Amino acid sequence: ARELKDYIQHMHLSDNTGNDDHLSLGQGNIDFKEVLKKLQPYDGFLIVEGWIPEDEDPFLELDRTKLEEIREELAKP
Repeated sequence: ARELKDYIQHMHLSDNTGNDDHLSLGQGNIDFKEVLKKLQPYDGFLIVEGWIPEDEDPFLELDRTKLEEIREELAKP
């Protein structure tokens, strides 16, 4: 990731457990804090992929909250 970070302008994010699950951030095995930490400073787009067809709002709120928590932690000195 570090070698490519200057070329990355947007990322699609979804969590998983080894399959193409498109889980909410924090519900799978991916350590997004570590991934994003390796790409710092990063000011490109972060696009959350995934949804719950019956009710999108809880999924979107969960992902937004988790992503904000990660970004706040990475902003700390």
